[in-house]
Amino acid sequence: MLGLGVVSKLWNDPNIRTSVGDLVSKTLKADLELLQNSTELSYRLMRRGLQAGLPTRDSKDNRLEDTADVVKDLIQVNVGYYSTLIDLNLAFTNRLLKAVDATSTPATASTQSSSVNTMPEMKLVAKVGECLRVPFRVENNRAETTTISFHLTPFTQEGEQSQAIESEASFDPPEITLDPHQEVQIFLVLLVTSVFTTSGIYKATLSVEGMDARQIQVTLEVTDLA
Repeated sequence: MLGLGVVSKLWNDPNIRTSVGDLVSKTLKADLELLQNSTELSYRLMRRGLQAGLPTRDSKDNRLEDTADVVKDLIQVNVGYYSTLIDLNLAFTNRLLKAVDATSTPATASTQSSSVNTMPEMKLVAKVGECLRVPFRVENNRAETTTISFHLTPFTQEGEQSQAIESEASFDPPEITLDPHQEVQIFLVLLVTSVFTTSGIYKATLSVEGMDARQIQVTLEVTDLA
């Protein structure tokens, strides 16, 4: 089952709220139209039954009974239809849950380690002398107000036993205070100086300090192409 925190985060998504709201509105409208149509159908059948045949008391009574039987059958058909839909939806979700469980494997020590070490990647391409201003988004996933700052480790060249390369990097803003579940856009400002070699690929780690385990791998490809 989904935890309360996950449900809360999903509900805070404006697209999900809009979709659920549209679905509820559409369902209520359809149910109302179905009720109106059923009422109108019952009225027409009853009126047609009263207008048909000879106008004797006995025949009218018989037609009223016949019409009531038809209306009762229609109600039973509608109830059966909704009951079938509910059973189908329940069976479908149960099959999905079983399919997810069947494809899930217990996490071993190695898989847990790899999942912890997996970071989102920010890929950059620039020329020497170029100043990059790269946006990324952060969200305060805590239930209290949090002040966060940012740090970029020195770059190392991919495939080389070179020393760490200090870069001229800064953040805009360098520090910010976020309300619970607030999301903002931050800019990494990086000047690609001559310490970087053309046609080289460099990696560094961007850390969001003040949040739980939030890191981004920054991959910089230095090129001489315009």
